[in-house]
Amino acid sequence: ALKPHAEWPDKVRSISSLFPLLPPEIAPGVLHAVSQALYENHILELIYRTAQDREMKQRVRPLGLLQQGPRLYLICLLPNNDVKPFSLALHRILAATDTGQTFTRPDGFSLDRYCAEGRLGFGHGKQIRLSFWIRRDAGQHLLETRLSEDQQVVVEGKGYRISATVYDSEALTWWLRGFGRRIRELRRTPLAVA
Repeated sequence: ALKPHAEWPDKVRSISSLFPLLPPEIAPGVLHAVSQALYENHILELIYRTAQDREMKQRVRPLGLLQQGPRLYLICLLPNNDVKPFSLALHRILAATDTGQTFTRPDGFSLDRYCAEGRLGFGHGKQIRLSFWIRRDAGQHLLETRLSEDQQVVVEGKGYRISATVYDSEALTWWLRGFGRRIRELRRTPLAVA
């Protein structure tokens, strides 16, 4: 077995490819109450401050806890809705109480699928066929880190023509805009719902 070595902490790091932000503060007791209710399948009673700075009291059924960058999100359902999970930023929860009332998790919910659908990327879970031309210097990394399993790449002039099936989202739009003039002929084709 490997023994800990004093120099190891200085040899491996993980860094974000995004601009680093400090994590927002979470009110005392919120993370504990949310975690407890999540693992016990208990209904939570929350006081939540919206992005528009309005306070609201809400009961929710916690389904998952998700970290995106420096932020934590509670994925949950309203008490009488099994259809549309939504996310609440933990730092906007002013108070959380585990009611002790149990609920049955919906059979069809998958946290992995929720993430894959781009919900935290400000999307609505709708897949599109994305295609664009991108200069080689800007698009080289997409040959190594693909957009999707079905990504197709054709070398064309001084760039690549790329197409892939992805979930449409605001995060995708921001990412594409970051390429500026190095990307063109952008098309987002909605996929037929089966």
